[in-house]
Amino acid sequence: MKISTIFLFLLLSLGINKNQEEKLQGKWKLESYDVFSKVLTSEPFMMGTEEQKSALLKEINFALENTYFEFRGDTIIMDDAVNKQIDRKKAIYFLEGDRLVINRVDKIHSKDYRLVEVADSTLVLELVYVENSKKNYAVFKKVN
Repeated sequence: MKISTIFLFLLLSLGINKNQEEKLQGKWKLESYDVFSKVLTSEPFMMGTEEQKSALLKEINFALENTYFEFRGDTIIMDDAVNKQIDRKKAIYFLEGDRLVINRVDKIHSKDYRLVEVADSTLVLELVYVENSKKNYAVFKKVN
């Protein structure tokens, strides 16, 4: 009886992961990131000069306009806006329940995200920090 219950749970889990993987496929554009909102409402930002505020707003807008995740099979191509340049990274990903693990191909480096929502047109990820318990969500919209 216990073995059949465990087997049924595993089958259901695999089905859920397969459905999530299918929904992940395609190209996603970053629409919002909680860290940006926190910076823009922080005291140091508010106390900055208009030039400093304007420069930071330009950087954030550049990041929002140029950050994409594209899932193709078990591969993810990440266009990340860093220092006013677009940094393209390639990685292999896999799902473990609601956990998305991304392993870079060009170096030994991985990132863990929690899948908060995966819908036909919306992807919400929470970057998992071991040392930080604050939740920071990244919201993506599907572009194709």
